[in-house]
Amino acid sequence: NNGTGYFLWAAPDASTILTPILEPSTNPRCMRFHYHMRSKDAGSLRIFVLTVNNSVQFPYLLNPYENRQNLKTITGNQGDIWHQSSVNIPQTRLVAGFEAVASNKERYSAVAIDDVVFLDGACGVQTCDTNEGMCDGDNVCYHLEERCNYRTFCLQETDELYCTDGMIHFLFLHYKD
Repeated sequence: NNGTGYFLWAAPDASTILTPILEPSTNPRCMRFHYHMRSKDAGSLRIFVLTVNNSVQFPYLLNPYENRQNLKTITGNQGDIWHQSSVNIPQTRLVAGFEAVASNKERYSAVAIDDVVFLDGACGVQTCDTNEGMCDGDNVCYHLEERCNYRTFCLQETDELYCTDGMIHFLFLHYKD
């Protein structure tokens, strides 16, 4: 996301990645991550957790469909920029997972994730940098260059609301008694 290091790009069709086992916590937890989904039919990114009992030591032995709790799904083309998102995760012993699924129209997934971080405390109100705006409803930041560019970035299209083309338009109504 910041131009250095590495990111994870999903393989064709469907890809699932699991975190190491997270031990129980007495406090709320937040998982923050960046994602990139650019394609005409980018598919979906599903964020989930798997409850893990004490006998499991290696998360790669888990079935990603058993004891699964879906936390968030992001679908479709999100533009050619990295987005930040976060989800609250349960306080139990668990494994967090990301699943990228290609759409039926694409032969490959156009989904990537980066900078996955686990934070103590519940996910707070998202704050954006000074060169970013915030999508209403989903608390996701977008670069101001994406505002009013006739390409929807925000899920609820709030980045394209109240835009003008730089011209002032008047409507003249003639009223006759």
